[in-house]
Amino acid sequence: AQPQELRQVRNPIGAENDEYLALLGQRVDRIILAWGNGGTLYDRDQVALKLFGSQTAIDCLGMTQLGQPKHPLYLRSDIQPIPFAARSNDRGGQDSAAALSHGAFQPLK
Repeated sequence: AQPQELRQVRNPIGAENDEYLALLGQRVDRIILAWGNGGTLYDRDQVALKLFGSQTAIDCLGMTQLGQPKHPLYLRSDIQPIPFAARSNDRGGQDSAAALSHGAFQPLK
């Protein structure tokens, strides 16, 4: 989906999405993030990382200049995952309504 389209949907996240993300963090040994810069919409990047928890290895296929995990559409097919180095992303409250209900994001170490 395109971020501009998601902004026009009443509930683009869906009722069960957070539950499935939290469950994923409990069931797998490794998560590979690949949402690109569009993942910051409604602070979903920060919410998702919190929901995954700290029990699971979190990797990506590289980082964008904005500090987001690169989307595979723009990468070579032989790219190997690397550890994801998260950082708190303060956009001055922009798109923060969804994240507020889940608490503050703490960077992974």
